[in-house]
Amino acid sequence: MTDLDAVQVTGSRIPRAQVEGPAPITIVTAEQIQAAGLTTVPDVLRSLSQNSGSVQGQQNTTSAQSTPGAQAVDLRGLGPNHTLVLINGRRVADFPLPLNSRSNFTDIGNIPLGMIDRIEVLTGSASAVYGSDAMAGVINFILKKSADGTTFNYRYGDTSEGGGESHDLTVTTGFERGNFSAVLGLERIDQHPLWGYQRKIQDSTLDAPTPRRQLPRLIAQIYDWDDDVNLAPPDGCQAMAGLNEGTTKLAYDRYGEPYCGSERAIAYRTIRNQRIGTSLYGTFQYRFSDALSWFADLQAARQTVRLLTGTNGNDVVSDHMGWEFHDPASTDNYRNKVFFNQATGHYEIWSRQFTPEEMGGLRNRMNTTIEKTLAITTGLQGMFGQAWNWEGAYNHSQYLADVAMPRIKAAAANTLFLGPRLGYDADGYAIYDADPARLFKPLTEAEFASIAAMSVFRPRADNDTLSFSLDTPALFSLPSGDAGFAAALEYGRQSYALHPDPLALTDDAYVGPRYGDGSGSRHHWGIASELRMPVLPDLQASLAGRYDQYRYGGRTPGKFTYSLGLEWRPLQTLLVRGSYGTGFRAPDMHYLFAGDDYYRTRYATDYYQCRLANPGASNGWCYDDGSYDIATFDVYTGNVGLDVETSRSATFGLVWSPSSLLKFSRARACFQALCLRYRPQP
Repeated sequence: MTDLDAVQVTGSRIPRAQVEGPAPITIVTAEQIQAAGLTTVPDVLRSLSQNSGSVQGQQNTTSAQSTPGAQAVDLRGLGPNHTLVLINGRRVADFPLPLNSRSNFTDIGNIPLGMIDRIEVLTGSASAVYGSDAMAGVINFILKKSADGTTFNYRYGDTSEGGGESHDLTVTTGFERGNFSAVLGLERIDQHPLWGYQRKIQDSTLDAPTPRRQLPRLIAQIYDWDDDVNLAPPDGCQAMAGLNEGTTKLAYDRYGEPYCGSERAIAYRTIRNQRIGTSLYGTFQYRFSDALSWFADLQAARQTVRLLTGTNGNDVVSDHMGWEFHDPASTDNYRNKVFFNQATGHYEIWSRQFTPEEMGGLRNRMNTTIEKTLAITTGLQGMFGQAWNWEGAYNHSQYLADVAMPRIKAAAANTLFLGPRLGYDADGYAIYDADPARLFKPLTEAEFASIAAMSVFRPRADNDTLSFSLDTPALFSLPSGDAGFAAALEYGRQSYALHPDPLALTDDAYVGPRYGDGSGSRHHWGIASELRMPVLPDLQASLAGRYDQYRYGGRTPGKFTYSLGLEWRPLQTLLVRGSYGTGFRAPDMHYLFAGDDYYRTRYATDYYQCRLANPGASNGWCYDDGSYDIATFDVYTGNVGLDVETSRSATFGLVWSPSSLLKFSRARACFQALCLRYRPQP
């Protein structure tokens, strides 16, 4: 056990003298981060066992196309949208694009590591204190509030095999002038990208664990729809032999069908993003008297994140740097990609991936996201009576981004490879007179530039909150001590707008994913209170309750949540604790206000049909067989009829601290129920 002055610890608004409380809290200090050699906030959180969910990170694949460069955290595996992220105990605006085009989340990739004093991780439901989103837990980033003179901290990082070089400069300073004090911080980061071709284990498809994934990546292929065969080029792909650093060759798929492919093509992607940015931080205070002071916190950052996603197997439709014939006006067969080739008299599907030599270098086609964040908190705080503390504050945070994603213009690429469209046949298929040799001929940089474009989104998210809180360590006295009390009242507004590229919303402008739009706002208010009582000299009980209500789309869903906690200290060095609580989460903004979103159109394996035909087959066998792959056409849209999610959770554990340098803890958490309800519109 560590004795401290009374401080506010994540999960409670009542200041306390012990770090440990009724629910397990992990604290990571700046000194621990530096000693471990961790260089980014995502690196720190990935080192925690509580961050057990599967989320998109630096290993960028096609899924990163929806939120390029952003990084999420997922406590307890319930999903990033069930983890509440705070900075100095206050909410921040979400990343303005939804994760995988579906759910909102907080981007932790742009939080300045050098300005963090400590990170507090509460692994349990905390809706009774913080309201919505805190179902799986809370991560609170506490930034520095004091500075001992001016400190310069420079960190250089590199890898033994090359790539991923990084520079991080942090400057912090503080001063006092009479009743005014300030702490200022500046962080500048320059993180170079790490490419797949810089690692032997990821520079070839032969590194894959299964035979299906070891096949060369598709570069060019003609599929004869009539005869159900691939058509190999007469020269055996010799015209393309110089592409992909001279690795393109004639290959054969798992059915023995020919195509031009490269084992090297998988290496042309970033394993770690390029990130260049500057963050500013300031905390200010003016003391009018011992009982009244003004305070303000300011955080501002601008970062540029660049990455290049890789191909998704041999499916060029899901990749931004691939082309396949596509015409929405043509017969809807295999996503409108079958056409009649007058030159051969057959119905065909043409597929093409573009190479670094054709693109003029990999860096010319990287996804580029410019992230601009701002958070301002200001207010008054003070004391009244003998032991009452109060605070009134206004908090505004916003997240703006310019997201530029490389795309292939469908009509221009159709014309480049197939020539002019000659009309449609009696069955509705587009007609072209296309020379097959054209597909297997390398493009010049000028030809590629004529079919390439940057699709730019400019999303924005805002969060505004007015709050008033008060607390006292001695609401009333009991034989075992004083009872602490805290209460809070909040009112806020949340909004987002995707502002997409209008052409990305259409079905015929670009090859690949069709995106959706979304925008909306909602108001919210909440009232909360907590009570902490010494039932016995060695037994503390805590009780918290909160009611929240939202207003949007003519609806006003609300929810009351509560939590109970017990702390028993039979010895000064031993704590036995337990908690039980309810939680809730208001629906994602994008769940409520999204327009039709077609991003998730993809191929999938029908495991049910596979097992019907092959009793006893494993999921892995069905996936590798490939015979049960089907095209799924998933369309998502918002629905204001969604109700709140609810949960119940319990924790039990103990902490033994035989000395100030040694501590053992054991905890068990159980989420008894997690429910998403739908309430139809009247």
